[in-house]
Amino acid sequence: MTRLKTVEPWLRVAAAVAVAVAALVLLGSFGRHGREYYTALRWIVCAASVLLLWRGVAAGLVWPWGLLAVALLFNPLAPIHLDRDAWKLIDLATAAVLAAACAAMEIKTRKAGGEDGRESD
Repeated sequence: MTRLKTVEPWLRVAAAVAVAVAALVLLGSFGRHGREYYTALRWIVCAASVLLLWRGVAAGLVWPWGLLAVALLFNPLAPIHLDRDAWKLIDLATAAVLAAACAAMEIKTRKAGGEDGRESD
């Protein structure tokens, strides 16, 4: 079994905060908003996905590369246009995936290295 690498505490906190903000914005998207809200949503979710991907790769995990699909789907520079009903499902699923991935990384880090997530010798 591969031993996880130590992840800097600032990266763990930054990823958790970014995911929390992204999840809140995604869940808030069920109302009617202007174009600016959805543009900001794309930037926030794309950035949170990339940050969470970085956190997972820094820990030595392979599966977080799947978050690249989320980043591409919410890419603000080349937006994908779907109808409102499709986005509602995608937004809800994305909030759940980001939260679950962040929690799974944190649990795995803690199990691998003690309560504070650091490797124990």
